[in-house]
Amino acid sequence: EGVSYTYGQRFRSQFKVDQVESMINDLKRNKDSRRAYATTWDPNIDATSSSPPCIDSIQAIVRNNKLYLTVYIRTNDMYKAWPLNAFGLRYLQKVISDEMKIELGTLTTISSSAHIYGNDWNSAKNKIENYKPICKPDPRGNLVVSLENKKRLVVNDKPF
Repeated sequence: EGVSYTYGQRFRSQFKVDQVESMINDLKRNKDSRRAYATTWDPNIDATSSSPPCIDSIQAIVRNNKLYLTVYIRTNDMYKAWPLNAFGLRYLQKVISDEMKIELGTLTTISSSAHIYGNDWNSAKNKIENYKPICKPDPRGNLVVSLENKKRLVVNDKPF
């Protein structure tokens, strides 16, 4: 009550379809499918909503027996929401890969409007200043985040 939506509800029961299960079934039928796709956006509700979903779609693709997940994020609070969403999406990717009995590939997030809210700016700035020596920005604005030996977080090939 009081919650506009949850991503789980949107992916698992919106449109009276479990889209995650549909993605898994599609990939089990054809590992080369490019149709393992799910959306949260409902134009009947979200076009005029004051709180539409930020994560709008996900697509799973299998390549070299690994499951890759690409996510389109309409608007993205990079400071507070992105880390939580990335971990949640990686978990969803693992659920699908476990069901497929294949390895995890990369998780790619595409943010159309990436931002940091004004009230988080100082906190974000302090973190950047503290980690400046180990986080080399990509001139295109990309960050590659990975886990080394399942233990150490690496950002743009630099230990974190």
